[in-house]
Amino acid sequence: MLLDFISSWGRCTVGDVSVPGVSGSMDKAESLAILAWKSTRVALIVPLSFSPLSFGVGFSLVFGPLTIFSTGAEVSTEGKRLQPVKVTAMIKMIVSEIIFVVTRHHSSTSRGLNEPEKTFVRNCYTTGMDLSKLKVAIVHDYLNAWGGAEAVVAAIHELFPRSPVYTSLYDPLLKNKVPAMLSWKVISPDWLQGKLLLIFPKYITFIFPWVFESFDLSSYDLVISSSAAFAKGVLTVPETLHINYCHTPPRFLYGYPGETDKRTKWYWQLILRPLDSYLRLWDYQAMQRPNNIVCNSQNVADRIRKFYRREATVIYPPIDIPSASGSSFPSASSRTVIASEPAKKRSNLDEIAAVAPLLRNDETSIKPYFLVVSRLSAFKNVNLAIEACGRLNLPLKVAGTGRDEGKLRELAKSYPSVEMLGFVEDKDLPDLYAGALALIYSTVDEDFGMSLVEANGWGKPVIALRSGGHVEAIKEGFTGEFFETPTVAALSEKLINFKDDHYSSEECYNWAAKFSKERFLKEFREFIEKAWTGFQAKRQ
Repeated sequence: MLLDFISSWGRCTVGDVSVPGVSGSMDKAESLAILAWKSTRVALIVPLSFSPLSFGVGFSLVFGPLTIFSTGAEVSTEGKRLQPVKVTAMIKMIVSEIIFVVTRHHSSTSRGLNEPEKTFVRNCYTTGMDLSKLKVAIVHDYLNAWGGAEAVVAAIHELFPRSPVYTSLYDPLLKNKVPAMLSWKVISPDWLQGKLLLIFPKYITFIFPWVFESFDLSSYDLVISSSAAFAKGVLTVPETLHINYCHTPPRFLYGYPGETDKRTKWYWQLILRPLDSYLRLWDYQAMQRPNNIVCNSQNVADRIRKFYRREATVIYPPIDIPSASGSSFPSASSRTVIASEPAKKRSNLDEIAAVAPLLRNDETSIKPYFLVVSRLSAFKNVNLAIEACGRLNLPLKVAGTGRDEGKLRELAKSYPSVEMLGFVEDKDLPDLYAGALALIYSTVDEDFGMSLVEANGWGKPVIALRSGGHVEAIKEGFTGEFFETPTVAALSEKLINFKDDHYSSEECYNWAAKFSKERFLKEFREFIEKAWTGFQAKRQ
């Protein structure tokens, strides 16, 4: 009851702290009271106990030059000795609610406080605990490519910038492409860093459980694993809190489309079926190890419940979006690429291709293009966008790299309207989105779909396959629309009938803002605080 009351007034947890200029043993609530008075010269009342039967309430009262504690603690500030006083309980309850609102605002601005005091007050209102005192390790599956999962790791690392990042496969050259990684201390087994292993990582999948179990994390207070494969299986001691951010259960183990189609070949199945059976058993046991599980969508939370029989808290991944003040969205009229006369819906691909030249002539052909931003893997189905836009002679730009890049480049050679851009740095993405009509996303059973929200952040609608996490990432009819089956015909029909002037850039942006990095950092930090408090309570 005590902690609930204090946390409801300013999110301060109980515990002895030291405040510059103040001597004595106090909890955070009492310390904050002193600094609030120093900042505002207004009384601050913090509830310390509550009895629903007698309305008995104990308060820390700061008023004028004296600070008075109902706890009876002897504390001095500015040369004044403080003594306990009694005030009618009901009056204190009413006054405290009024005064606290005033002082919370003023103390958050930290007027009249020195730098150590400002930091203390800011931390009290930002968090109920000082996470910087924890020794933290971050664990991630692989760091040999950059994608949405790695962006989540980067955001987590912002919360704990001194934390090392443990991983299995690691390509040091990745730091040259991703400036955010320059300050990271990456720890991985030296023997896994050969070029051959980086090129053929799938052939050593069976050793990754052992790799992660071999890391010695016994000296850490908190371990945060980021995993779509094996990182969640790290071993921790009872004194360590382990929080797992699950991007998805391993797709290749549970029948979801993956980066290769080897598991559909009968000759590979002779080897992989027994191996996958072992890995599924290990995977289930590994997912029982984290104390708490967070995931990136309700879609993935359902998978976790199904395969691991555990509950997960959904915290959507961080999306980098431009600031509202810096956003500049081109008008719909300047972005229209298809003639104003709508085409009749057709289900036959040949009929669609036949009518396409009628929709695009020299007068209606304008520079804007459709866009794909994706890792180039088989299950991303980028080939659908290439073929659909290519056959309709609609301009398409494809940004990204991956295992299937060679195949997709070969396919794109057949279509002059398709341009393969390869790896695009974050600093170049704004210009790429600025000229786009819409993002095309055709992944089957996508875990969430960060690129969809990212496109909305630049004021662009999305054309996506109705599948998996896409349903959560898109507000249908307002920030994008769906095609129903993963076929060239279904996507082509949607492209012909697509009207970008139906969408508001501002509405797309406002939707994306709900998934911002700032929101992620706040929610994830609060989750850690709550988990740590519960973890410590169970150990006592």
